[in-house]
Amino acid sequence: MKQREIVLNEERNVRLVPYILECGGEFTHTRKRPAVLVVPGGAYLYCSAREAEPVALAYNAAGYHAFVLYYSVGKDVGDFAPLCDFDAAMEHILCHAEEYGVECGKIAAIGFSAGGHLVACASAMAEHRPFASILGYPVTSSKLQRVLNFLLPVAAEAVCPGMPPVFLFSSRTDILVDASDTAEFLEALCLAGVSYECRTYSFAEHGFSLGTYEMIGDGEGQCCRVGDWFPASLSWLREAERGLLRRPLVGAQRDGRTPFLSIRNSTSYLFGNKTARELTEAVLDGVPLSDGEFAAPLSHVLWGRKIGLSRIRGLERELSHIRDDRFPLEEIFDEMAKSANRR
Repeated sequence: MKQREIVLNEERNVRLVPYILECGGEFTHTRKRPAVLVVPGGAYLYCSAREAEPVALAYNAAGYHAFVLYYSVGKDVGDFAPLCDFDAAMEHILCHAEEYGVECGKIAAIGFSAGGHLVACASAMAEHRPFASILGYPVTSSKLQRVLNFLLPVAAEAVCPGMPPVFLFSSRTDILVDASDTAEFLEALCLAGVSYECRTYSFAEHGFSLGTYEMIGDGEGQCCRVGDWFPASLSWLREAERGLLRRPLVGAQRDGRTPFLSIRNSTSYLFGNKTARELTEAVLDGVPLSDGEFAAPLSHVLWGRKIGLSRIRGLERELSHIRDDRFPLEEIFDEMAKSANRR
């Protein structure tokens, strides 16, 4: 089960602890297993024990290899060293996948609080991204920087098209991670076309982890369902492994198929509408488009040019009010009426 810890960076005390299950032998139908990289929280000041080994063992019980990352904290967080630690952990798992019996294409990551911030950023910025990300009451806004003495990326602003699917759970009454921050992060995922599932519990304190007795005691002041995220995450992971978490239609796939315009339409298609073109050119500050950008979904162009989230949000809102005359709405209604008459 628990293996000897791997030292990834001795100077910063970065460690990776594997929790490996058996493969092969009597497990005749299991030559390799999916894996979960567990990233505990702790405000980048320490790594929380309650969000480390207990979580790894829970995923072990569900048939997953697990690895706990103890990343750089305190004075060692500068230059966002934890992101390098995440990449180093993923690289170690990939390089030793045969030895561990890990399915390389099915390495998910789960992070809590500050660890959720790290996993969210790694999902957009890391060299080795997880195939799916689970975020527990993650810090996704700039508020974290008010607590620490160094700058870190804002997770909501790091969101980009092509990120892995996200499963997020949080609490409406969390005093450390405001529900509005979670809503902003989800909006960013939506605008970028990233698949996600979210569970926001009606009331619970920050740091409830698995929601078991050892984490929250008798549950006073906690929603009785806060532990439900774990079995739900297992079902979600299996859907991800089967490729069932479909992304929204983007670019040419979407053009002419919806009644209103969106940043997910191809840029060339949007430019076919005078109002949409004027709005888009204003956001792009008149900088000409390349041939590649002209053919790409506008959302990809906006993120590629690092347009701010507030401007992207504003443009999407404006486009969503523009009726697409090329969408055959009347024909669809006629067909629906004919179908109803035939019944």
